[in-house]
Amino acid sequence: MHRSKSARAANPANPANSAPNGAKTVNGASRMANGAATQRRSDQPPGGTGPGRSTLSRTQAAALLAALVVLVGGVVLAGAVIKPSKARAFDLFHGSLFLGDDRAPVAVDLTNGKPTVRLLNAYAQVSAESETGIDVVPLSSSTLLLNKATGEFNVVDTAGFVVKTTDGGVALPKVAGQSATQAVPSGDSAFVIQSGAQNTAVYLVGQTTVESAKAASAHVRPRASAKIAESTPDLAGSSVSANGDLWVLSGTASGDRTLRQLSLPAGSGDGAVLASTVRGDAARLGALAVTTDETSTSASGSTGISGESVALATDTALTRYARDVQDATGYRTSRFTISGLQDADQILAASGGVGPQRFLFHSPRGWTLVTTPTSGQEAEQTRLTGVVDQADLVQPVISNGVLYTLDRSTGTLLAINPESGRASAIAGMPKYPIVNDSSGKALESADFADTYLIARGSRVVVNSPNHRLAVILFTDGSAKPLSIDKSTAVDLNAAGGAAAVADTRTAEQRRQHPAPAPGQPTPAIAAPAQQVNNTAQCSTTTQIPHIPKVTTITPAARSVNLVWSYPLLDSQDCIPSTYTVQVSLTGGSAPKPPGPLTVQGQSGANFTGLYPNSRYEVVVTAFINGRGTSSTAMPFTTGREGPAAPTNVQAVADNGGNWSITWNACGSDASGCVQAANWSVTPTFCDGAGLSSPMAPLVITADPTLAKVTATYPGTAQTLGRGVSFSVQGIGAQGDAGATTVDGSCVYSWAPLVASAYSLRASQPPTTGFGQTSTSTFTLSIAGDPVVAGGGMGAQYNYKLLADGVPVNSQGPTSKTSVVFTGLIAGKVYQAEVLVVPPPHSPAGGVVVGPIAMTPASSEWPPLNATSTFAPDSGSATTGTLSVSITGLGDGVAAGERYVLNSGTLTCGNTSMNLSLDGSFDSSTPLQFKNINRVLYYDQCSVTGLSITEAAGGTYFGGTPSPPFGGGTVTIDRPAYGGASGDFQAKFDSTATNVVASYSGHDPAASLYRSFVFTVFRDGTNCGNASFASPSPTSTYTIPLTATDACRDSTADPAGTWTVTIQYNFLGAAENASATVTGTPPSFTPATPTPEPTPEPTPS
Repeated sequence: MHRSKSARAANPANPANSAPNGAKTVNGASRMANGAATQRRSDQPPGGTGPGRSTLSRTQAAALLAALVVLVGGVVLAGAVIKPSKARAFDLFHGSLFLGDDRAPVAVDLTNGKPTVRLLNAYAQVSAESETGIDVVPLSSSTLLLNKATGEFNVVDTAGFVVKTTDGGVALPKVAGQSATQAVPSGDSAFVIQSGAQNTAVYLVGQTTVESAKAASAHVRPRASAKIAESTPDLAGSSVSANGDLWVLSGTASGDRTLRQLSLPAGSGDGAVLASTVRGDAARLGALAVTTDETSTSASGSTGISGESVALATDTALTRYARDVQDATGYRTSRFTISGLQDADQILAASGGVGPQRFLFHSPRGWTLVTTPTSGQEAEQTRLTGVVDQADLVQPVISNGVLYTLDRSTGTLLAINPESGRASAIAGMPKYPIVNDSSGKALESADFADTYLIARGSRVVVNSPNHRLAVILFTDGSAKPLSIDKSTAVDLNAAGGAAAVADTRTAEQRRQHPAPAPGQPTPAIAAPAQQVNNTAQCSTTTQIPHIPKVTTITPAARSVNLVWSYPLLDSQDCIPSTYTVQVSLTGGSAPKPPGPLTVQGQSGANFTGLYPNSRYEVVVTAFINGRGTSSTAMPFTTGREGPAAPTNVQAVADNGGNWSITWNACGSDASGCVQAANWSVTPTFCDGAGLSSPMAPLVITADPTLAKVTATYPGTAQTLGRGVSFSVQGIGAQGDAGATTVDGSCVYSWAPLVASAYSLRASQPPTTGFGQTSTSTFTLSIAGDPVVAGGGMGAQYNYKLLADGVPVNSQGPTSKTSVVFTGLIAGKVYQAEVLVVPPPHSPAGGVVVGPIAMTPASSEWPPLNATSTFAPDSGSATTGTLSVSITGLGDGVAAGERYVLNSGTLTCGNTSMNLSLDGSFDSSTPLQFKNINRVLYYDQCSVTGLSITEAAGGTYFGGTPSPPFGGGTVTIDRPAYGGASGDFQAKFDSTATNVVASYSGHDPAASLYRSFVFTVFRDGTNCGNASFASPSPTSTYTIPLTATDACRDSTADPAGTWTVTIQYNFLGAAENASATVTGTPPSFTPATPTPEPTPEPTPS
């Protein structure tokens, strides 16, 4: 059931018989709230049980409730008359139901529509600010009180008692951005839904939840709960309960919403998580309805559908989820299309009923009734008649097959025939009743925004919490519609049930001076019988009242119960319609009492607001039509009372092992407080440390001028470190003990730690196998008395194993002074540290010992192996690189370690060389030995004698060298000859006296050529030769020619063939080559005779 929450308070009317200005007014049997009389409406009839009522125990409350049965007439037969289809709520009398009201919730007997009791101060039971801040949610056999703002809840049991009577109800954790809280009844439990900005919390709670909270000192567990990662708007029809499960539409009010089913897991205990199943979605509008199934039987005789069915209505479709035990999901889904209502702006789900689900759709064309069909794929639609298109309808209910609702805009009560869609005003109650004065003027607002309807079997209740009247409809035709005057209900105090009917003191007075315990009622005072003048002249008479007589004065500490009589001297005497009670202070320093109390239609009253042990006098004045006559002033003295309980009692421990206790005193006499002459401070051990001798109370003299009091309770060596709670009690000047207040905490004494008394040692970790971990024992040594060193008994130690200052393992808190840490990795550098914490302080208040450096654990070397490979150098035919890969060190076991090569040998035949490596290496990278001479080291070779050590800084193997290991065998190929016969070229030099030869081949191993011999031939004649011992071909070789005619071209032999042959050695093998000599060869040139010079003539 969902209803509008926009309740507004109505203005109560003034009583018909006016009282003196400033006076308070009481109608009925001394009904007062918050220490002052509650103003009632003028046409409210007197009621109640008369003055001087006792405070009742639960047994007496039952007797009172039995009397109420008689007063309302025949309620004991309710269980036989009404058998609602749903279970009853608030079973004071079978068939009763609580209604919300802006003054206080009211119970109504569904048999005859009579109000029975009003639950005063219900809002305080869930810490709400006023009655308008709570929801009253009927359950099967009890009633849930819900704080609409916070979600705090409480339960009224079947006897009319609030289950949790102190400190409010059961509070729920706050949801971020919390905007709404609602409760959905489910049998004897309820789903409380807290919606936040982005999340929703759901709790399944009930009376057992509240009962567990009464004595709980820690977290109270709900029956079950769930979290939804979406908000859940508090909209009509957004959540229902069916078959014990919650069906809820989550998501934003204006956007897409998701239909979820939250179920209690079978066989689960308290604190379970509700199982969530997504059943559908509603894109824009959506509403949920639940009806009881018309059970059907299949051909095989097995029942397929039973229990309750749920339907989701949107503007385009109607989806029904029918209970089906044979379906894997537990429900059979049927979808029906809705045509022509895509522009609907409101969907109201009708609650209750049997069979099909029904919804009221509003669109620009008016209202339409949409029903789940019995067959076909289209939902049934019926246009409503008899209701205006703009009607503002309340969410309807179904009873005996008819829909009932109300038009908020006019207050018209409507019955809708589901077959024809005809809406008509309720016969005999066409509109919601409002209270009028004698002239017919309305005394209440015609605001029905908060109206809601409840259907229980053949009864429909229509209620507006901000109106005095409600309506009950008898849909079985057993009676005509009736208005329910909620103001005539008997007042009960929510915290005390029926035993608190007459307890009208203020909250502060009730706190300081609790009502008498059960079995110790205050004396009852009987009201004297009066003869009543029923003539009409009393309404206009000018008769002056006779003098009333105060017959009984029963003072308490802060109130006085009065009974008076009025003398009737003539049969035509009129009975006063109004009395005033005036109390005046006659002695002492007490505050001034409240002003006159006006009493309507009764001869007794309970006057509150007085001060203990003070002298007063009381005067009762009788009024008839504004004329008054006063009684004789009667003196009385209020009872004694101890000092008020101190408030805000707090205790703290200083650093000397003592406790400082502070509290607030009530105040002065003028503020209504009884002053304390002494304060008694009583300590109690609360740490559970076993039996101990009780600590002596501390008594100090009170200073009435101090609003805040401080006392120091000295500690001793025996109490150092003990947890103590303190209670404070005021003692009056005459020895009257006041109420005791406990600080509500357990405070431990302490003294500063002696840091110098502690030292820490970590043992050397034993050497471990490779890849395994080691251990170390931490030992904390304490010099002197450990209790003194630790600042009290029960010091705790938090040990930490650190690596580079970061904790990697911890133990504690513990009282052990020696602990063993395992899992130490070989080679890793650790530190040891301990935090000494004095009991029971947080670690931040302790002393840190350390950190101290630890010797790293070391590991044994694992069996090592190596494999070797060889690769010739790409730029050299004579050298290559030997690669040695070491295995056995694992992947990551000794991660980060680097090594150096201690030794190693390469042996090829009879030739060996030592292997050396500069710097350190990572075991995952092969060792490389470069420039291995393939001329010297070749063929089948072996690598032996390898040994490695951790590089500088390495600690994994403790600095020990590895055992020798081998690198296997490797084949090294000797350089191969790659020359050819045409690898050289030759030519004559410019003088033709030499032949110049050069190497033009591409043999990579040419550097190994040795012992070159060049020979020049002309037509087979050796014309010159030369030898060179160069280790490799040089750029040129010059061979001088033999200067003979055979080695010259001549006229006679001009075309000789010149060649050169080359012989050389490659790694001991003879190789040869040849080349044709190019260029101009030497030639033979004939000599030309030189003529003889002509002799010069001789002179004569």
